[in-house]
Amino acid sequence: MFNLRKLNFFTLALAAVLLFSFSVSSKSLNKASISKRQESAHVGESQESESDSLNCSASGITDYSIHFQLISFFVIMFAGGIGAFIPVIGYRFRSFRLPTNLIEIMKFFGIGIILSTAIIHIYPPANDYLNDPCVGNLLGNYEGWPGVIFMLAVFFMHASEYILTAKLVNKNEADTGYAVKPAQHSEDVENFAVHTSHTHVHGASIGGGISKNALSTYLLELCVAMHSITVGLTMGLTPKDETLVLCIAVSFHQLFEGFAIGDRLSRLNENIDQQIQPPNNELQNFSSTTSKKTSVKSMFLGALLYMFATPLGHAIGMALHSAFSYKSPSYLITLGVLEALSAGILVYVALVNLMAEEFSSFRFRNNSKAIQISSFIAMYFGAAVMALIGKWA
Repeated sequence: MFNLRKLNFFTLALAAVLLFSFSVSSKSLNKASISKRQESAHVGESQESESDSLNCSASGITDYSIHFQLISFFVIMFAGGIGAFIPVIGYRFRSFRLPTNLIEIMKFFGIGIILSTAIIHIYPPANDYLNDPCVGNLLGNYEGWPGVIFMLAVFFMHASEYILTAKLVNKNEADTGYAVKPAQHSEDVENFAVHTSHTHVHGASIGGGISKNALSTYLLELCVAMHSITVGLTMGLTPKDETLVLCIAVSFHQLFEGFAIGDRLSRLNENIDQQIQPPNNELQNFSSTTSKKTSVKSMFLGALLYMFATPLGHAIGMALHSAFSYKSPSYLITLGVLEALSAGILVYVALVNLMAEEFSSFRFRNNSKAIQISSFIAMYFGAAVMALIGKWA
């Protein structure tokens, strides 16, 4: 009987506790649901107000100064020209040529600039353009488009380089009548290394025209030129109070980036200079001289293209500043795709065609330890300089 009463007591107590906890939890749920409804209503109102305030067809820029824009136009063009032409003029005129060790170190400084430019200056704007609220549902509200386009550019570069390299090898075999075969015995390794080295030097062109080094340089020039046009367009659409700071930042940006481009352009003749010419072969000597003249022209044309790329975009921005719809979805998507493609190509060129090849070359390994260490430091410093400039430009 006692156990039955005790059991009934515990049952009633448990029921009371459950009833109390249920009532408390129901009140909490009611409060939570009410607050959630209020919060969602608040978010909806804020989104409505944001959508009301967001005008994707807005055009024109207030507080604009043509005077400041013209000054920045010539300053930026002058800075880019200095950076691009110093290495090219140094190659063409020996009296202006810098010491060999300094050129070697500055080459790696330029590599750091190119890599940092792609990651700090090109990819983030692509992300901003393609994820702008004005783009909206046009891209399916997918935030990963910049990364997808970046990867496609890298895969395109890899596939293109593989195909071009295969053509290069096939052309060399057709020209020389020899095919590169793997060494069968250990004593053949040395001969195999010499032969493949010889093949690399003489087979460095495709279709009698473009070398692998020149191809990567032209792609680098094209991507940087596209980026420079967008930088100039942004500069030409800048309000008066931001023009001076942005002009200084873009000028340094163009100066250092121009030096990196000029350095690559000045190396267009590397394969020609390294070719082994037969002593009395006048036809090959004439062909080499003609190729050198063509490369010098390409150097100056490439430097001019870089020098005028940013001013071109700048002029377009100044001409359209009063009527330009800088929030237009088509404008944002176009710039975003171009910037993402440029970033992918530049990163591939910097990592594969520049860093991997330069640091693994026998020429670099034969340098003194001081030059090697200085080259590493110069590359890191170049990347750091462009990363710092990225705070303003």
